[in-house]
Amino acid sequence: MDVKEKQHRGAEPRAGKHPLSQARVKRGLSQAKLSDLSGVPHLSQVENFRRALCPEEVDALADALECGQEEIVASPELWAEGVEEREARKERKGREREEMMRDWSARTPWAPPRHIEQIIPAAPGWYAILKDRRYHQRHGSEEVRAPVAAWALMRYGDGEDAAREIVGVCATEEKGMRLATEILGLVAYSSETLERYRREREQEGV
Repeated sequence: MDVKEKQHRGAEPRAGKHPLSQARVKRGLSQAKLSDLSGVPHLSQVENFRRALCPEEVDALADALECGQEEIVASPELWAEGVEEREARKERKGREREEMMRDWSARTPWAPPRHIEQIIPAAPGWYAILKDRRYHQRHGSEEVRAPVAAWALMRYGDGEDAAREIVGVCATEEKGMRLATEILGLVAYSSETLERYRREREQEGV
């Protein structure tokens, strides 16, 4: 062990910084790599002072990092500082987001008027693919498929500069019929026919 590493091992952890994070970065490991080596999950929660390590996890991490347990365990004082730093960072980001939204509102004081020019029924089997955390919690799946009942031709703005877009009109559990663009997590549109065609092409190796 060289002199520089000895000095680093003897240094006090920086306030608000979890010792595990410093030990991991010093060895050039990512959270995912260290998690694979040690078998300890959710290291981001540990390093952000959201989850404490149990004794077995401390042993596994110390073995993976080839260091002493005292090098990766946060003291109660440091834990309190870390939680305080995390909350201050959260509050600071909230203020920055509010300032950004105020600035955006000042620069964009109006939105182009929106008109529905035409609505036609959708063929059976069309749906909108949604990926949103609230839908995940309710349905327990990676994605949700909202049936498309109709297609709406939308016009944004007036005159020659107006933009047009075709938007699906979906049936939702909470608010009935809604434009797909008004539902959080919209990814794309698809249909049973398209999915079947894609599967056939994949099987053919195309």
